[in-house]
Amino acid sequence: MTRKRSIERGEAWRDRGMLFAASADGKAELIAQCQLAMLEAMRARPDRTGTTDDAAELGRKYADGGKWRGTVSKLLSLRKVIEAVGSAKSARAHRHRGLLTVWRIIDDARADAEIARLRQFIAALSPEKTSPTAATVGLANEGGNY
Repeated sequence: MTRKRSIERGEAWRDRGMLFAASADGKAELIAQCQLAMLEAMRARPDRTGTTDDAAELGRKYADGGKWRGTVSKLLSLRKVIEAVGSAKSARAHRHRGLLTVWRIIDDARADAEIARLRQFIAALSPEKTSPTAATVGLANEGGNY
């Protein structure tokens, strides 16, 4: 097996594992809330960029450590809504200035369609949650499988 093929297989297994872990832990609503918050923040910026910090309240720590958060951007990337364009250091104190990927919206129309889809999905699951960022922290800190 070539090095390139080995890397591709490793990335494919990683991606499947991330998706499985997120779905197995019942985090679909939480991930959708974070995706919505991230896309709305990115859509509001002229350069259409952002990080997963945009989907979190900067002063709060996720009770479960937030290890599931990579799935937020990974799913949007697989759907060709965003693309990686660089890196930045996190502004979240609990991340200790760790590196994050900087993402950019590929196409505004596709991002708008994804925002609409996410809003419908979230409304169908929990119509009482109105603020994506507040909801993500609330869900993550409720305990249990979050």
